[in-house]
Amino acid sequence: MPRSVGARMTVGPGINLKGEIADCDTLVVEGTVDVTLVGEVLEVSEGGTYTGTATVSEAEINGRFEGELTVSGALLIRSGGHVTGTVKYGRIEVESGGEITGSVMREANATRSTSA
Repeated sequence: MPRSVGARMTVGPGINLKGEIADCDTLVVEGTVDVTLVGEVLEVSEGGTYTGTATVSEAEINGRFEGELTVSGALLIRSGGHVTGTVKYGRIEVESGGEITGSVMREANATRSTSA
């Protein structure tokens, strides 16, 4: 699970949010958002839906992500997670049952592991 840092915002179940989110280090999505985010950590909970663009250091997807996702560090797609769109990542882990579709590529500037 990604670590929480600094300013944290949770969009609870049943909440719909549209717009741009700024100065938010950790965004937890339990409801539905259609936003642009630049932050540190994105968590989309089971039942949560994120539509839009996100540029973060770490992401954990248990719900649904649709759009453009850039993760400089670790992207974790849990067994109930569905990611669709353009995805760039530093490291990726997809649990059995998790889904990722679209354009998927490793970030060129990501830190490479020295172990094989």
